[in-house]
Amino acid sequence: MLEATATAAWGLGAREHKGDKATFLGLSVDLSAPYYNNNNHASSGDSSPSNGSLADVPVNFDLFSGLPHAPPAPAAPAAQATANPQADYIAAILAAAAEAKGAQGGAAAYGATSDQMAKQAYAAAVAQQQHQQQVAAAQAQAQQQALLQHYLAQQQAQQHAQQHAQQLLMLQAQQQQVAAQRAAQQQAAQIAAAAQIAAVQRAQQLAAHQAAAQQAAMMQAYQAGAAVQAQRAAAQQAMQQLQAAAFLQQALLQIQQAQQNNKK
Repeated sequence: MLEATATAAWGLGAREHKGDKATFLGLSVDLSAPYYNNNNHASSGDSSPSNGSLADVPVNFDLFSGLPHAPPAPAAPAAQATANPQADYIAAILAAAAEAKGAQGGAAAYGATSDQMAKQAYAAAVAQQQHQQQVAAAQAQAQQQALLQHYLAQQQAQQHAQQHAQQLLMLQAQQQQVAAQRAAQQQAAQIAAAAQIAAVQRAQQLAAHQAAAQQAAMMQAYQAGAAVQAQRAAAQQAMQQLQAAAFLQQALLQIQQAQQNNKK
């Protein structure tokens, strides 16, 4: 749209002008409309050089749509600024062209001046548009970088939180494991102590039983020894009695033999 507008401006220029109105960039511009320079006084096409501010020209149009609008009524300098700096710049060039027309006093000179002004306006508008695009791209890149940094910061914070939670879980698991080991050790110690106590009790009981059995065996042995001794004594007494009987019998035999011998 910008290139098409500038092409139309270079083709038409300001060669169509009637009185105080001229066609420039496809627009009908009122050359008699007052504008304000930096001295804050109105000028309507005199031959004095203009140092008018870009925002102080009463021309209202859309640079990108190319649709003309009715010029606003004259107002204070602070209220003349438009929302489009490119439009303000081209409007200032239009005003300068109108002033150049009044100073040179010729349609041909004005047309050449307007052609040069149109080229300058187009170049300035392109430069301004490129600058705005660069600024917008830089802002978008900065915004994307900020969003990326924010996202990375969130991710890092989440990772730190997850690591902290994992460390807490590991610490809790270690504490639980240590507590379980201690409980198992205590339980094993209690079981071992109980087993030792039971073993000692069983050993004591076994020793008591063994002592009782030994005492019983000793009593039985004593009793058996006494019986053997009694039997031995009885046997000796019987032997003695047998020996005495045999001695008596032998003596009787000797007496009988002696008696028989005496009878002979």
